[in-house]
Amino acid sequence: MATHCGQCGRKLGWFSKKVPRLIDGQTEILCAQCAAAVPPPQIGDVDDTDTRTVCQLLVFKFHETEGIDLRSDELAMARVIEASRKAVEELQRSSETRVELPFISANAKGPKHLSIEITRDLLAEGRAQLGRGDD
Repeated sequence: MATHCGQCGRKLGWFSKKVPRLIDGQTEILCAQCAAAVPPPQIGDVDDTDTRTVCQLLVFKFHETEGIDLRSDELAMARVIEASRKAVEELQRSSETRVELPFISANAKGPKHLSIEITRDLLAEGRAQLGRGDD
């Protein structure tokens, strides 16, 4: 495990934080001061069109079924982005995949889980909508 901040070189402490780098998918550990300066992950930060499309699909479907907008939850968005990357990789090998994110959020009724089946056709449809600018 790293003992110094990946950005400024300070020694890591209790408030160190793992921060996913959206461009290359790697994770680095930052000190509390550097981590506070890192903006939360956003769908628009994802550099791959297919991954961005799957992210938007997951966020939209979850909001549609549970009434919770995941875009305001930094940890949930990091998990959605990572799951979207894996789903795109899986769709390159097969015609469908299932995204399962247990305990992605919670409300007064209890924990909420995201479970969505994504097909190549659904991805193509979403990609076409992104091309037109329909979000």
